[in-house]
Amino acid sequence: MPNLRVITDILTYFRCNETQQTVYLTCLKQGRMTVKELSEITGNNRVTIHSAVEELVDRGLLYETWLKKKRFVLAEGPEALQKLFEIKKAEMHSAELNLNHAIGLIEEISKSAKSRSRPTVEFYEGVVGFRKMLQDTLQSKDFVYIVVAVDKFSEIVDTKYFLEYFKKRAAKGIRTKVVYPPCDFASHVFERRKEFNMEVHILPPEIIWNSGIFSWNDNIALISFSEQQQLTTTIIKNRDITFLFQSILFEALLEQAKTMASKGA
Repeated sequence: MPNLRVITDILTYFRCNETQQTVYLTCLKQGRMTVKELSEITGNNRVTIHSAVEELVDRGLLYETWLKKKRFVLAEGPEALQKLFEIKKAEMHSAELNLNHAIGLIEEISKSAKSRSRPTVEFYEGVVGFRKMLQDTLQSKDFVYIVVAVDKFSEIVDTKYFLEYFKKRAAKGIRTKVVYPPCDFASHVFERRKEFNMEVHILPPEIIWNSGIFSWNDNIALISFSEQQQLTTTIIKNRDITFLFQSILFEALLEQAKTMASKGA
């Protein structure tokens, strides 16, 4: 009697359950059989055998034939197992290709997530870098938040350039909240605040500074202007830092500037 374990192992690999294996091996040894005969030999009820037979026919391990209106089933030869194996190989090849693609996507998503959580820093010197930062703010998805000594920076960058930048920003539907020191430029912007789509707030005159902060999306830019006329722009990209500035620090600053803004109106 040959050892049938190797056959049952292969059938298990092709996801045949114990009943299906028994039906296949019985047909392989006995030849042509009816569902009733299989039920009697295996000791399983006819409903169970019928279900097993249908599954094995679908997989190509059994085939059916009719004789005088009676249905018989027979086991396919070894080529049926070879065919199933070839199908399995093709599925594995396709799965390998999909796996490689999935690994690439996972790595890309993982890198993207890390880049969002890890701060990145860009540093610029001079007017060109400052203007580049202004252009970057035009990609804002909602608000641009600004605290800047605008009287100083409008002289460095050029007042006309600043006003054109405001127009471009408003044309893109970007809303802006600014905190300025009291100065002529701030008054001019306040008068045109609707045109520029801006909220303008003025800090008390005793507060003097020569720097600025611009924040949009996940970016925060630190602007410094020294007495040596050295303009620097440092852009930090980090969601947590920008959330702290936009949602907490900026709002706290508005509480101090709000009264001055209402008087300016």
